Amino acid sequence: MDIDFFAGIVRTGTVLGADAGMSPQEVRRYLGDDPWDTELSWDYGLVEFFWDVKGSRFEVNLGRTTEQVPFSALAAKVSLVPQEDGTYLEPTSGVVVHVRDGLVSLIVSTRGGLGGLDIPGDRLPEVNSHPGFYADIVQTGTVLGVDADLDPSVISRVLGDFEYENDNGESFWWGYDIVEIFWHRRASGHGVIGSHFSVQTHRLSARNRPLLFADLEAELVRRGVSLTPLPLFEDYQDYWQPESRMTLTVHVPCGEVERIGSDYRRDPAQPDWGDHRAIYRSMKEVVNFSPAARSKWIAKHKPAEYAWSWWMRRIRTITGRATAADQVRDREKWVDFGYWAFEQCPALDVPAAMVAQAVAEYTADLEDSQPEMRRLPADTVVRACLAQITGKLDRTDKSLLAAASLHRHAVEDTALLDSWIARRNDIPSASMPRL
Repeated sequence: MDIDFFAGIVRTGTVLGADAGMSPQEVRRYLGDDPWDTELSWDYGLVEFFWDVKGSRFEVNLGRTTEQVPFSALAAKVSLVPQEDGTYLEPTSGVVVHVRDGLVSLIVSTRGGLGGLDIPGDRLPEVNSHPGFYADIVQTGTVLGVDADLDPSVISRVLGDFEYENDNGESFWWGYDIVEIFWHRRASGHGVIGSHFSVQTHRLSARNRPLLFADLEAELVRRGVSLTPLPLFEDYQDYWQPESRMTLTVHVPCGEVERIGSDYRRDPAQPDWGDHRAIYRSMKEVVNFSPAARSKWIAKHKPAEYAWSWWMRRIRTITGRATAADQVRDREKWVDFGYWAFEQCPALDVPAAMVAQAVAEYTADLEDSQPEMRRLPADTVVRACLAQITGKLDRTDKSLLAAASLHRHAVEDTALLDSWIARRNDIPSASMPRL
């Protein structure tokens, strides 16, 4: 798009012939019949038409896109009168131009222009989504401060009522435009466990403003945020951000970002430690060993590098077997084996914060799935989690708090845990931008 496209909007008060005085049916005739629509607005990507209490109008929002229109270039094409509020008015069309840092940020028409003009082209040009909002998500692991480890009540307070939902009993999710947040209900009845959130950026193409990976990557590079490419799957390339624990998927043929999502419980950068069935078969033997024989087995089989990751992979198999919903022979042995396995972590250089979180989650899983089995006291696992919190409230701190909070109902002295939860939940209210 060149400057003449925007100058034409300002001069005529129309977008490709459609103006703010038209009905939705008339606008459709000029701009097409598949906008992203709500009851009171039609969103065509670059431009949005409104019919609400503020009156009918259209807005061309350049802040959504990567397009840059210097105000000086626009002013050279059309007559604009400065207003007291810092905007500029085209007196004939009634179009108002907003300017920020020398660039046109918004073009607004609040009255009917020269509608019905025979302007070539019946579709709006495609523009690319501005990457800043999405770069914030990748960098922080949150959407406007919220993530999937928060209680639904906190999400409601910060973002307001959800726009749509899906509930299948055991799990549910809430939708805020293209952002979806997922939880699992605990079988014990003690609240919910956050699962993940997804930003369905593939929907932006239908709104005529796809998010290009090249733009997002450039913005992340500018911020000093790294991405690790993961193995290519057919036409899709995944990337991993290790600090925020976010993944994004790119459709390689068109270069568009399909999805951005949280992945707090996985680390794709770690080695692949073998087929899960082979790991289970080996653990099925080791569970029957004496503690001394188990230690010898570890010493014999542990790798020279990443021993901590190798052992945590086996712990996931052990604890998964201990908490499995199906019939498990000698389940009590597996439960005790799980706690014994965690006790070996310091010798294998497993990070203490990772151990504290995993023990708390394992104990909560036992409460939900096998409440009759022996498990550590709530105060013990909560103290271990809180002892590892640094106060930075980074991804590690948040995961520790989420794990500790699973035991809030059973802790004898809740003061310290509640103070951390209050700090974690201290997120200002926000409005989801129109994307």
